[in-house]
Amino acid sequence: MNTIFGEFFILIVLGFIWRFIKGVPSSAIIRSSISSLVLYLLLPLLTFGVIYNAPFNHDSWEIPFIGFIVTISCIVFSWGIYTLIKKFFPNTITDKSIGSIILGASWGNSQHLGLPVLIGVVGSKYAYVALLYSNMASTPLLFVLGSIIAGYFSEEGMSFTKRCIHGLKKLLILPPLIAMIAAFICRYFNIEIHPVLLKTCSFAGSATSPLMMISLGMALSIPKISSILLVFPAAIIRNIIGPLTAYLILNMMYIDAAISESLLLEAGMPSMILALIIAEDNHLDTELLAQLITISTLLSFITLPFLS
Repeated sequence: MNTIFGEFFILIVLGFIWRFIKGVPSSAIIRSSISSLVLYLLLPLLTFGVIYNAPFNHDSWEIPFIGFIVTISCIVFSWGIYTLIKKFFPNTITDKSIGSIILGASWGNSQHLGLPVLIGVVGSKYAYVALLYSNMASTPLLFVLGSIIAGYFSEEGMSFTKRCIHGLKKLLILPPLIAMIAAFICRYFNIEIHPVLLKTCSFAGSATSPLMMISLGMALSIPKISSILLVFPAAIIRNIIGPLTAYLILNMMYIDAAISESLLLEAGMPSMILALIIAEDNHLDTELLAQLITISTLLSFITLPFLS
């Protein structure tokens, strides 16, 4: 376990160090290229291969169900806490900051960090848990409900209906989701996929984890003291309240031990980098969200080992 997190930590640090090397392309350019490569090629290939071979059963619906409950619970907690902070300390936080913090506290990095962590801890056999959790619960909620929340706290004034349509359009063209649907169709109609293609999916997918770790390091920034104090409650919600919620639900359900462990890890992931896209699109406080991502990611190296 410590070896796995040590490897991830080294890759994240290398990504962070890249930002300070002179004469190389900027981390923003590299991170954008990595994100595009992973989102449009490597992750769809990995998703197709994993879902096509995944050992699904009649209880598989429980995976996205846990994702929905955890996300909604974190939204309620973070919205309530930061609304109270705004009420009693109005000069310490703005609506745009609250919107960013809710996004960071509610949505975990279930795919970009959760997938490699889950594979490293539980094994590639259960990689489908991370993909179902992310592509059928976390990411759809981010693009739809997350966009609505961001719009509520922004000054853009886009209507509820337009925000729903905007989120659904982004969701429907999401490459990993398309790959997942294609895999489900092939399974349902018993379409046999050539072993070479499946091997290619697996081989391409193996590059996903290290690239994600390096990209994550490039996205992190040195936290400010004022930001740490402000976003620390949100980091606690993301890293502790999220998995605690999952733990309480799992205790009421009969789920395989390895899948339960996978779900706890997914629920305890630090803030999702993809939330920055929603925050930027709605002109929220992206700097504060970046600080939350950094703090929750650092905190996850302490909290995640307790979940496995």
